[in-house]
Amino acid sequence: MQRYEGTMFVNGEFCSANDGKISVLDSGFWHGINVFDTLSARQGYIFKLHAHVDRFYRSMHAIRIAIPYTKEEFARLIVETTRRSGLADAFVQCIATRGHRTSASIDQWTPGTIIYAIPFFTVVPEKAIREGAKIRISSIRNLSIQSLDAKIKNFNRLHSYLARLEAIDSGADDAIMLDMEGYVAEGRGANVFAASNGTLYTPSEGMLLGITRETVFEIAEQQGIPAKEIRLTPYDLYNADEVFYCTTAGGIIPIVDVDRRQIGDGRPGKITRRIEELYWRMHVEGKYTTPVFGQTSVA
Repeated sequence: MQRYEGTMFVNGEFCSANDGKISVLDSGFWHGINVFDTLSARQGYIFKLHAHVDRFYRSMHAIRIAIPYTKEEFARLIVETTRRSGLADAFVQCIATRGHRTSASIDQWTPGTIIYAIPFFTVVPEKAIREGAKIRISSIRNLSIQSLDAKIKNFNRLHSYLARLEAIDSGADDAIMLDMEGYVAEGRGANVFAASNGTLYTPSEGMLLGITRETVFEIAEQQGIPAKEIRLTPYDLYNADEVFYCTTAGGIIPIVDVDRRQIGDGRPGKITRRIEELYWRMHVEGKYTTPVFGQTSVA
């Protein structure tokens, strides 16, 4: 059995990350009624804590889950869970479930609350982040908004898993999914950007509104780089100067190959690397950092 460093908070109690448990009858497992959000700690600072908490509460509101904590209380619990883990660099996740089925009335079920902090990891291998990832456009389509709005961050991701299997079997690092009309939606747990002629482009619909995506727009504005939301096709990625993922689980990840089409000169591009540098700098200095150790207040 794999063992993890770290700490978990489950329904009001702290424990080792290895000892946290929920019942198999919890609706989050049984029916997939859940939402989550993923944060990161770097060098002892949590990045954009309040933005993540706000998004988590928006997801809960959208599916009518109400946990017994205010946003401020929950933010403090995230910091405390991370502090107890002892990890300066951590992958931090918060989860809310609909809870146990206790009656026919859903509104009488008691929601479940989980937070954990474990060692930081990335959605693609570290080598792919250094040298550039190879990506495949999956035949598996992203869920349509008519079925489930991608802005609700949840664990109903079997389609994403199948897309990953397809990518791995083709020798790629990861997959990009299209929407039902054939436009680029998102990567598997990541937003997608393309750079052409000095301008950044990213899908406008059908994907999660990522906190890292938001941060890329902020960096682009600071650096005077035009950034636009438009509908992209695979053709647009094949012919871009640069393509990259952005995700909490890995940051800014250069993509050098899409469907065996070389992107640009086949190496991580200058815009990508500049954004990556500034993105990680923002994690340890400035207004978006919340210290984990040495202070109990939430910035």
